Amino acid sequence: MTQRNACFLLAVTGSILIFWTPLRELLTFSLHDDTYSYIPLIPLISVCLIYLERKRIFRDVRYGRGGGLALILCAVALFSFGKRHTAVLTQGGFPPLTILSIVVLWSGIFMLCYGRQALQSALFPMLFLILMIPFPVWLHGESVSVLRKGSAHAAALMLKLLGVPVYQEGLKLVLPRINIDVEEQCSSIRSSLALFITALLISHLFLRSIWSKLCACGAVFPITIFKNGLRIVTLSFLLVRPRFSSFTTTLHKHAGIPFSLLAIALLLPIIWALRQLENRAGKNIPPPINL
Repeated sequence: MTQRNACFLLAVTGSILIFWTPLRELLTFSLHDDTYSYIPLIPLISVCLIYLERKRIFRDVRYGRGGGLALILCAVALFSFGKRHTAVLTQGGFPPLTILSIVVLWSGIFMLCYGRQALQSALFPMLFLILMIPFPVWLHGESVSVLRKGSAHAAALMLKLLGVPVYQEGLKLVLPRINIDVEEQCSSIRSSLALFITALLISHLFLRSIWSKLCACGAVFPITIFKNGLRIVTLSFLLVRPRFSSFTTTLHKHAGIPFSLLAIALLLPIIWALRQLENRAGKNIPPPINL
């Protein structure tokens, strides 16, 4: 191990010890809220991305004392500001500026040890760490509300296309033999976030254009709405058949995985098509990851 790497690991370890309390609280928070169960994986994924792209990231390394110290001071300022305004800024029981300050601190340490060029090359893995910050309560609520409404409309449209008479009253679907309420769990906010993170990673690895990456991430919303609507329709058909009643209960609780796999299966052709469009437009395919 080089002296540069040893200094980086020592500094990061020290920062973890200093911020151990908020990091432990974040871990506990994510383990008690299924929506944010992905948070412990974010730093691991970021480290893996840096490792996979290490030859490109660390092609030109040098100490970046000025910029690194500036980011570290910025992290301290963010942390201090967050501490003074905890009551106002706390979202969902957790202050987001605390984690943001840690992310900025790690970026500063990275730049201090490896330089500005290395940080620019590792910009995506470092920005990816922002996903450790829990969403504000209002944003989480609005996202769930939009997904529920979209899923209800998608399910109603699918039922009509299948020739099933259905009347929609907001989030309630009235069918000939049953009524279905599109509850919060029908929004699939957890699987939606997982699909969004998957889209981010795949588009980073296989797409070059920023517009292609935005299209790939933007496709997550319609895919999620379609997947949720299809799940509601499937459960509706099973509910009206008594012989499937026991199976329907199990499917309602554990159908997330197969429908999530379906969502990924729908996303991959979109990524492939966007890559083909980039090739036809004369853009270079991203270089293979150096292992």
